[in-house]
Amino acid sequence: MKRFAIAAVLALLSTSADADVLPNEMLGLWAFEPADCSDTHSDGLLKIEPNAVRFFASSYRVRHVLRRPDGSIRASGTVANEGEQGRGPGSLTLKLIARERLRALGHVYHRCH
Repeated sequence: MKRFAIAAVLALLSTSADADVLPNEMLGLWAFEPADCSDTHSDGLLKIEPNAVRFFASSYRVRHVLRRPDGSIRASGTVANEGEQGRGPGSLTLKLIARERLRALGHVYHRCH
């Protein structure tokens, strides 16, 4: 019985650590318009990694991820903005609104292939 309890606690701890990464279905390159995907200098690109979200002029290091009942993700951590010194606390909400479309900071992005 003790071994089962220890195994259950270890499994629970490993699950909670994995919860602080962005979901696989959101990872990758996104753009305002599909044509922006082929322009590496476009202002409309968004790159999502397991622990980072990078826009043209800002970059978020994700430390905590909260799944909301509406399907959106609240990612919090630190943010660096172009033209500003250092990093400060920051958060953003991401929502997959279709398999190929994502809402972030009031904009809809298209998945790049």
